[in-house]
Amino acid sequence: MTRDVPNPPTLMPDAATAPPMVEIQGVSKRFGDTVAVADASLTLERGAFLTIVGPSGCGKTTLLRMIAGFEHPSAGRIRIHGADVAALPAHKRAIGMVFQRLALFPHMSAADNIAYPLRRRGHAKAGIAARVEEMLALVRLDGLGERRPHELSGGQQQRVAIARALAFGPDLLLLDEPLSALDRHLREGMQLEFRRIQQDLGVTTINVTHDQREALVMSDQIVVMNHGRIEQASDPHTLYREPQTRFVASFLGVTSLFAAEVAAADGDRLTLRVGGETLRGRGLAAPGDAVDCAIRAEHVTVAPAGTPPREGGNTLPGICERVIFEGDRSAVIVRLPALGDRPVSAFAPAAAGLSAGAPVAVHLDPDTLFAFRATTKEELP
Repeated sequence: MTRDVPNPPTLMPDAATAPPMVEIQGVSKRFGDTVAVADASLTLERGAFLTIVGPSGCGKTTLLRMIAGFEHPSAGRIRIHGADVAALPAHKRAIGMVFQRLALFPHMSAADNIAYPLRRRGHAKAGIAARVEEMLALVRLDGLGERRPHELSGGQQQRVAIARALAFGPDLLLLDEPLSALDRHLREGMQLEFRRIQQDLGVTTINVTHDQREALVMSDQIVVMNHGRIEQASDPHTLYREPQTRFVASFLGVTSLFAAEVAAADGDRLTLRVGGETLRGRGLAAPGDAVDCAIRAEHVTVAPAGTPPREGGNTLPGICERVIFEGDRSAVIVRLPALGDRPVSAFAPAAAGLSAGAPVAVHLDPDTLFAFRATTKEELP
């Protein structure tokens, strides 16, 4: 018995009252004595694009494989559509996947690759042909359906893979570093293409990557993992502007970190003591708290010595240690004697006239100097 291909998934009208698409509650995974994932919990709403990011070996792919059903949790629960999927095999979870190795069938045309999951599910022949044409148009491969994978570029192969994963109308799309093998220019273009397709269809998506830019560009939500644990989960803007741990602050962007003590607090506005200096910043802390401070390189201004200090404080004398030409800008490393000779990274216009060894004035933007609770040695992974 055959059936027509379902329409692509969209946000449901009653999404406000429906359960989240994915709920992960206290999930852990052990391989012998090795803990790959430790007590992970997160919620993903319908239609959202979530990226799990972190260094190699942090547990992100293991977590994705448990959602897919290829691995089983050692502890905890995974719910999809509000239903516990512990006993549900991978092929019954209505999940589409795109892998790092695309696994396209080399002897099949692009159209046949896209049609394969539809045939496996017993869809009607006429419906399959129409759906394949629809998917080729969606990924902008009109007229290329008869080409085999070796006759397509790397980016075109990526599009075939995502079309195949979406062809049967899955509830959930999982991406396991599918762009990592592409060169930088092509990878950045495909990031935007993946995001366009996801938004066009409204399909709930979980992406795994180690690429910081990819996470920030593509995602509604980002989960940062380290040593099997979720360090922080939030929207990209909050994650970038308000990191909660030293690892998150250092993993995303070019960041300078230093320890401080809170001298005074007025809401989230803080007065900080660092060595013999007083700085202003933001964060949730109380007077006397030991905190770690983070500031992004783009929020540090470096100017020749003698430049008038900016309003709001946080202008300190420094020594320019290194200037690295990057085309339209220079990456600058300066040392601040007032802060214990700490190195601070900054970006400056390529024509700023800075040189190694020169005295400079360094301004740390008070609105983006963010303080968070210091991590103790006992808490380090």
